[in-house]
Amino acid sequence: MKKKEFDIAVLGGDRRQICMAEELSRQGYQVCVYFPLDLHPQKDAAYIYMDSAKECMEKAPVLAAGIPLIKAGGKVNGTEEKAEGLLCFLEKGQHFFAGCIPLEIKKKIEQQGAVAHDLMEKKSVAVFNSIATAEGILAEAITRSDVNLNKSKCLVLGYGICGKTLVSYLSRLFCQVTVFARREKQRAEAAVLADRVLCYGELSKHMGEFDFIFNTVPALILGEEELKKVSDQTHIFDLATYPGGIDWKAAKELGIQADSYPGLPGKYAPRSCGKELVRQMIQELKEFQ
Repeated sequence: MKKKEFDIAVLGGDRRQICMAEELSRQGYQVCVYFPLDLHPQKDAAYIYMDSAKECMEKAPVLAAGIPLIKAGGKVNGTEEKAEGLLCFLEKGQHFFAGCIPLEIKKKIEQQGAVAHDLMEKKSVAVFNSIATAEGILAEAITRSDVNLNKSKCLVLGYGICGKTLVSYLSRLFCQVTVFARREKQRAEAAVLADRVLCYGELSKHMGEFDFIFNTVPALILGEEELKKVSDQTHIFDLATYPGGIDWKAAKELGIQADSYPGLPGKYAPRSCGKELVRQMIQELKEFQ
């Protein structure tokens, strides 16, 4: 690979990637960026703005994209570009950093001779991301509801990294927390903090009991039958990656208060998350060398 004009190129994403560009520049790296949608670099920014994704990708040996990499419609997060259209510009030896990279996309990156780095596969990043997600969704819940979180009845669907962090926050707010998890090990872990734990066969009969429902599972959990039993006072917050865990058509037809909340870390804690992403990225590059 020929010597590049810049050290790192930041491509699309959300405010986390803007903060990454700022932090990388502060650390002395030469950075170029491409933010074509509603993300605009500061006029006095230390990084350089490129006019196209192609130009940005050609300018640096290291590329940093958004989390998740792909949004609805197959577009690269923070751009109007399809993933297939951008991947063809990758060069052999380039390092491509992003989060939640689909397996087929990862294979295509490697077929181009580039190295794919999924930052969300790093537990430290996933845990850090879950903190910002939990704090963000609590802010949304408080803003959108007319009842206190304190003493409210909350259902958390899933007990992975995000679910664990959210349950920890809710329990400290004195919420009455119920966790649904399919795996026995997860249910055993959840029982330490949660007031009640449900397995798959028990979920449906309890759906009408909750003030707040938080889904963290990226697979259909709340279908039409479950949604029919949800109270019209219940707020459902889907935190899972697209397409989430809710039958959106049924929710709309039933008049359920359900919304998807992607990219909460980029909305509520972009600077903290951006610094952590930079730390992990630089560490991986050093280890690769």
